[in-house]
Amino acid sequence: MITHQTYKLLEARFRRGFFSILSSIFKPKVVDHPNPSGMKKILILQMGKIGDLILTTPIIKVLKKHYPGVKISLLTSPTNRDLVSEDTNINNIFVYDKNIFSMIKLMRSIRQERFDVVVNPKDHPSLTSLFFILFSSTKYRTGISNPRHNFAYNLVNDPTNDMKSHIIERNAQVLMAFFIDPMAEDLTPYISLSRSHVNKARDFLAKYNLSKKIKICFNLSAGHPRRAWGEEKWAELGRKILEKNGRFSLFLLTTSQDKARGHRIKRLLGDRVVISYLTQDIKEAAALVEEMDFLITTDTSIVHMASSFKIPQVVLYPKSKKNYYAYAPYKVLSEIILSQANDMNPISVEDVFRKFERLLTRSGMRSL
Repeated sequence: MITHQTYKLLEARFRRGFFSILSSIFKPKVVDHPNPSGMKKILILQMGKIGDLILTTPIIKVLKKHYPGVKISLLTSPTNRDLVSEDTNINNIFVYDKNIFSMIKLMRSIRQERFDVVVNPKDHPSLTSLFFILFSSTKYRTGISNPRHNFAYNLVNDPTNDMKSHIIERNAQVLMAFFIDPMAEDLTPYISLSRSHVNKARDFLAKYNLSKKIKICFNLSAGHPRRAWGEEKWAELGRKILEKNGRFSLFLLTTSQDKARGHRIKRLLGDRVVISYLTQDIKEAAALVEEMDFLITTDTSIVHMASSFKIPQVVLYPKSKKNYYAYAPYKVLSEIILSQANDMNPISVEDVFRKFERLLTRSGMRSL
């Protein structure tokens, strides 16, 4: 029986071989940079996870700022579509479906648009992205330099020399193809919410009289078992925080899988704990996060969501996340805890509480 590790090894070898074959077939022509006055349509590729899309929004925002008359389209996943459906910087959304027949139909639609530029903001190889880059029938194909997919580009952007830079700043190097210095721009990520999403979140919190409370959000959803922090630890941390200040209230952000954990924690800690409603889409979760004063979470897309709203946060990372600094909260008050193992078990309640106290002090709150 093939183990997961062996499967991943074979998959990596297949990808390397396939990249090698593609690079021998496709030889990009060197072209000048696109003429801004003649540019009408740009296609941006981002078919990754929700966090990846949030981290791509600065590129969209900056391009629209410099070229307001250009139509920007986004190719993304069905899950991510909802996140950007209200974004006025995006004129059209193409949805990628792994079904082969859907892909053929999608590629036909993309080619019919006759985009001037296709942009791949990822700094690592992706066979799916390469497929759409190579067969999109665009004159200009630009992305971040990488030996395995440079053959697909005719405008290659060098990555930043600072290997500890944030992934937002690395990806934003694609803006150089448009005569834009990314480091001179505001690269804060953003999420566009509808009034109905905002009102639903505010009405829910108002039922618990939280408007005058300091709302501290615990994100119980880890996304992966190795990123989960123990239920007993969350409960003990909540007890310590509530004992220190009567104005504090805890808000437990949960999914359907975490709801039972949330209720058990609430039973232990009492009425100063509020559990989120089951959100229907990612923007409902974002609207709740926007109303928080502080966030404590493990490494999930909620980190980037909170960064877009400038929410101070404590983030727990596993040891395996060696490049955590690239995905840390961006330009927002934060405290980082790096586990000594590939899971969260070594991180103690005291570790997190000390970081939270430090975050409070840095934010200007000295009531503890």
